Amino acid sequence: NHIIELNEQINNAKSLLQRREIHIQTLEQQIINLKQIKIDSSDTTKLEYENRSLQDRLSSYELERTEMKREIEWMQQEFEQQKNLP
Repeated sequence: NHIIELNEQINNAKSLLQRREIHIQTLEQQIINLKQIKIDSSDTTKLEYENRSLQDRLSSYELERTEMKREIEWMQQEFEQQKNLP
């Protein structure tokens, strides 16, 4: 039963990680778009603020992604250990 719960936790963490990856890609695209708009716009102060905000969010999500990858690795190791118990 513990193995099933661990497996579910691993799957849930992987699913959340995939959603974070998509969100990161979206943020990266928004940053690219903002940089292009910044080139074309005279309102640089607002765009720079938005860009910093997106960069901060991106950094936060990247940190979460790294932490989740570590968590998944740890859960997979625990899962393998539980599986190998008699």
